[in-house]
Amino acid sequence: MQNSELNPLSNKELRQNYIYLGLFIMICLLLCTNIALIIVARHQNAKLQQCYQEKKERAAALKSQMMSQIADWQRELSIYPHLEAALEEILLGNVVKTEEMLQYITIEGHTSPIALYFRGMIHHQLGNYSIALEELNLYLAQVPHSAYARWRRSLLLLKENRIAEAILDLQELLEYSPDFPGAAEQLKKLQEK
Repeated sequence: MQNSELNPLSNKELRQNYIYLGLFIMICLLLCTNIALIIVARHQNAKLQQCYQEKKERAAALKSQMMSQIADWQRELSIYPHLEAALEEILLGNVVKTEEMLQYITIEGHTSPIALYFRGMIHHQLGNYSIALEELNLYLAQVPHSAYARWRRSLLLLKENRIAEAILDLQELLEYSPDFPGAAEQLKKLQEK
């Protein structure tokens, strides 16, 4: 009797217990793996949500910027008929009409480079040299390597007897546009004085 009480489990029972233990360990490993995968998935989901939110905010900012740019373009395009009319009137010699067109363009506060350049050019033709010079200064602040604007400004500076500044403009013009018609000759003539 004592022997049967102390008798360990039979081999068959022992094998079954090892199988159950192995299955239990595998289930625990699967559960741990699933828990780890769930944690990683949640972390990745949070990252994706953050990226999505950042992209959404960037898209909204870009859309706002584009709408602002479109409004600026529409505003700039609205002056072209007036610039064209002012140029036509100056070619026809109608100073009063030209000045009316310039007044509209100036009142509207157009500061696009094209508006500044054409206002400077038209004021130059009208003999308003100081105003033309102001417009070209504003234009060249936005488009510093414009050969034609720099040439025109040098001519305006000469009309106001500001020879040293005209020489500087011509030297700068020749740095980035060495073949500009008449610039080298004008510079040489001014330097000889």
